[in-house]
Amino acid sequence: SGGGQYASRMLLLHPGRLAGAVISAPGRITLIDQDQPWPRGTADTRARFGIDIDPAAVAAVPALLTAGERDDEPAALHAQDDASQAGYGATRMARLATLAENLRAQSADIRLELAPGGHDGNPTLAIAQRFLAGLIDGARS
Repeated sequence: SGGGQYASRMLLLHPGRLAGAVISAPGRITLIDQDQPWPRGTADTRARFGIDIDPAAVAAVPALLTAGERDDEPAALHAQDDASQAGYGATRMARLATLAENLRAQSADIRLELAPGGHDGNPTLAIAQRFLAGLIDGARS
């Protein structure tokens, strides 16, 4: 889930460096939103990072959003219940859906897939491997 947070923010800030992105069960999300400051939105990325968000470049990166189908316990996000996430959903699955909606609003062609299981272990690994193998096979063609 920490990796999902990292991957989603890497996608926003550096889409040109990515051939694809797998965003798995992030506890906190950042949306493309020019009315909200980081980490809730992207209004101040120029001041913070020297980077202007390019929604078209973000949309051009193939992305898989995934979580365990039982990763829907609000208590699991208690440690990540901060003001920056208000209104984004009370569970990882709800936040993933919010992120998917935001990316689709930017014309991103994303794949959203749930894995059997919850947050423990690595339920999304096989889905991520298939997605990445497809990217590699496509690059070879």
